[in-house]
Amino acid sequence: MSEYSLEAYGAMIADRTRVDAYSAALRRALAPDAVVLDIGTGSGYFALLAARLGARHVYAIEPSEIIQVARDCAAASGLADRISFHQGLSTDIALPERADVILSDLRGVLPLHGRHLAAIADARARYLAPGGTLIAARDTVHGAITTIPEVHRALMAPWDGSAVGLDLGPARQAIANSWRRVSLAAEDLRTAPAPLFELDYRRALADRHAGELRWTIDAPGEGDGLAIWFASDLADGIRMTSAPGAPPLVCGQAY
Repeated sequence: MSEYSLEAYGAMIADRTRVDAYSAALRRALAPDAVVLDIGTGSGYFALLAARLGARHVYAIEPSEIIQVARDCAAASGLADRISFHQGLSTDIALPERADVILSDLRGVLPLHGRHLAAIADARARYLAPGGTLIAARDTVHGAITTIPEVHRALMAPWDGSAVGLDLGPARQAIANSWRRVSLAAEDLRTAPAPLFELDYRRALADRHAGELRWTIDAPGEGDGLAIWFASDLADGIRMTSAPGAPPLVCGQAY
């Protein structure tokens, strides 16, 4: 079954910040007679848009059953003859030609989601035509100290067993070092954002990524966690970010 429901894909399409940024990058990258590869096509929105914008052919890859919805939408839009749908992982599929444009949004809350990096590295090596374009081109991950007391209390409170003489400290330690998706406002941050690491999809990608966050503390205060998010350069001059305070993206932030 799909990792995402049809309702979740609808939320992605309703995210105009995301859709408008990707659409602008796609319009800029498309040249006459271009071939497009859409990895993780989901309900097929960007595959259909690429065909509507004039791509000669679009290869749309999606591992889940939602691909049938994408096929049906292509047929209903009169675009079925210019889009080939392939169900499976992109790393397991062989295409008959290379693509001038590879578009993907395989991130979750952060770019280090599932097989995202492996899929992009494989697609660049096997599918991208010389001089071709990757959308997105680069992601930069940022972090800041944050305070969201209500969320923090809700996470920690169940593990206070002192009232009945139990020590649930190991569970509190585990939950304190786990993460969840949140939607933060700029005022929830207690420090300025700092860059953690960069992922340039046009170059070789390591399997693991690490970085160091440094801040100058300007005033006393309390922090209860780290907020982590990304900024994406889809193309030169076309950027979107999930930073707190920016127009919200459907992915939110990690806390």
